[in-house]
Amino acid sequence: MIPPTALEPNLQTKPKEEVRLSLTRSCSGAVAVEFAILTPFFLLILLALIETGYLALTRTVIEGAVSSASREVRTGEAQQAEDPIGTFRAKLCEEVGVLIDCDLLQLDVRRFDGFPNAAEVPEITGTDDFFEAGDASQITLVRVVYNWTYITPGLQILTTPGSQRFVASSVFKVEPFR
Repeated sequence: MIPPTALEPNLQTKPKEEVRLSLTRSCSGAVAVEFAILTPFFLLILLALIETGYLALTRTVIEGAVSSASREVRTGEAQQAEDPIGTFRAKLCEEVGVLIDCDLLQLDVRRFDGFPNAAEVPEITGTDDFFEAGDASQITLVRVVYNWTYITPGLQILTTPGSQRFVASSVFKVEPFR
């Protein structure tokens, strides 16, 4: 039997025009080239999707943790403890678990005589915690701030410069506890 390469004429004996046409019609590496071009975009979209899901999970966990930890203030347990902010932070850290580094959470607990107007509530600035829990029958605002820095390239540019700041809040009237 004659090998198939023996039946094909040698590229050196073909005219240059035929060689050029045969190379442009060849599809032997087309899939590899397409894969190399599309893979980075696919991976970027996949990473953005995963990070967005993780971001939503993180926000939900923080909201739930603030709700649970606020109960310590609402019932007066935190105010009656030796270290009120430590008691509140311990409960908050217990709730966020291993998902979030608790040291990255900023606490802001303020008391008001009545339900505050949004204009009366001071903006959270700096990185220090503020803890002034209300006494019985006072209104207390609990806010926990978490700064999210995106990992996926390009997502930070599409949203806001710097890090994304999430604030989970809870407003309630403190129950009588004394």
